Amino acid sequence: MSVLKKLTPSQSLVKQSLRGHAWVGLFWAALLYLICLSGALVVFYPEMERWEQPMKSEYQQISDQAINSALHQVQADSPHVLESLYFIYPNQDLPRAHVSAVYQDKSIEADSEWWVDESGQVAEAVSAPWTEMMTDLHIYLHLPHTLGIIMVGMLGAMMCGLLISGVLAHPNLFKDAFKLRLGSNRHLEQTDIHNRLSVWSLPFFFVVSLTGAYIGLFGVSLVVVDWFEKDHDSDQIISEVFGGDPKVQEPVVPVDLAAISTDLKQRAPGAEPIYLVIQKPQTEGQYVEVAATLPQRLIYSEIYRYHSDGRFIDYQHLSDGDLGRQVAYSSYRVHFGHFGGFATKILYLVLGLAMAVITVTGVNMWFEKRKLNNRWYTLWRGFVWSTPLSMAISACLALLFALNPVWVFWSALVLFSLLTLGTHKQAEGLMAQRAWIVYLKLASLVVLVLTVVGHSLNHDLAPTEHGWYWLFGLGAVLLAVMPLINFRRMWRPAVKPVTEEPL
Repeated sequence: MSVLKKLTPSQSLVKQSLRGHAWVGLFWAALLYLICLSGALVVFYPEMERWEQPMKSEYQQISDQAINSALHQVQADSPHVLESLYFIYPNQDLPRAHVSAVYQDKSIEADSEWWVDESGQVAEAVSAPWTEMMTDLHIYLHLPHTLGIIMVGMLGAMMCGLLISGVLAHPNLFKDAFKLRLGSNRHLEQTDIHNRLSVWSLPFFFVVSLTGAYIGLFGVSLVVVDWFEKDHDSDQIISEVFGGDPKVQEPVVPVDLAAISTDLKQRAPGAEPIYLVIQKPQTEGQYVEVAATLPQRLIYSEIYRYHSDGRFIDYQHLSDGDLGRQVAYSSYRVHFGHFGGFATKILYLVLGLAMAVITVTGVNMWFEKRKLNNRWYTLWRGFVWSTPLSMAISACLALLFALNPVWVFWSALVLFSLLTLGTHKQAEGLMAQRAWIVYLKLASLVVLVLTVVGHSLNHDLAPTEHGWYWLFGLGAVLLAVMPLINFRRMWRPAVKPVTEEPL
């Protein structure tokens, strides 16, 4: 008992933690909500990219001859000097291959990524602007990339702080883990949803926020070094953390993919190639890297390096090097849930949406506890439900009319959020706000249905032949249906409402 008492935070610490938790969460709530909601969805970004740009023929295996054909075609047709030439293998999430060219001149903005058919013929350019918009929203908040990665890295660190202060602010968090009073007064309902989701999903939230903070702040550290350090640059840091590049000086010979594939199968029998890259093509420094996943490992990949003729150089020791290197290279898969198959992605989607709900209910609690129904609360509620509608509208106009999804998203978000303020002045007050929010939810559903049907018809996707695309669209529609379900009627409070200090 004495040990428990020592571990229990004092009343002073609880109050300070609660105050800090509330104000930090309130100040950054809008950005945290955007990051959490977009992050829950972009767990499926390979599927989103596949759905956005359908192909009639898909495959999961491709021959070395076809890969050679695609690489030679891109290399021969390139009007610019190449720095690297990538071939990304097909996989279960994205059953088609593509090639990507990185030019020495970084200012070139021409198409540099193309789909490849099963025979190795380079097809149309990769074009998934809406998927790119969603991933950039999560990673950069659509800010210039340097500023965006700094902001998102800071917000990831703040989320870790919010988790810690939330636990300290609520000593009975685990004791009350199953107290859920839906249908009681608004403040208690929002408190219970916020606190229960927090405790049920605490390990997930901590891991995701910690890896997100690492990914973001690692980028921040690279920017700071490039800005202020004269004797070091970001490339040196990357080399120290993940390993440096080999030094090759040999006559240029054609890449022998068959020899490389044979050696990789013998060297790492369980390895599954993700991508192959020819570094410094057509120069004496040319060499080949193959990034491959390893069974039962969370690291993104191990990277094997070869001479162009297939002779093995080394591997990057990402799987068996220093513990810090292994942890660093595992953060991506852990953060985005790209391990454990489709079931893990579904779990990450549900828990990611739970993070968004926690953000929303945290702000709602603050206003409800003070019985404030002012313009700020009205604007906040409008912002929350205008966000999924704006995502749906940006998808619709980008896919059906080729409009810029970033501009559409932010224009729609600002417009519908401000329109919500109009309900604050109406005589009906709260009832008008609730009706408007229902309209926003219904509009999201309608727009998504139109998008899915219109996109499928536009690409002539018959349900019998291309059922995956229709199933993916149906999944998106079901997500839009969920907010329209009245969970209060499905649940009756098991206990009488009592006062509880909010998290």
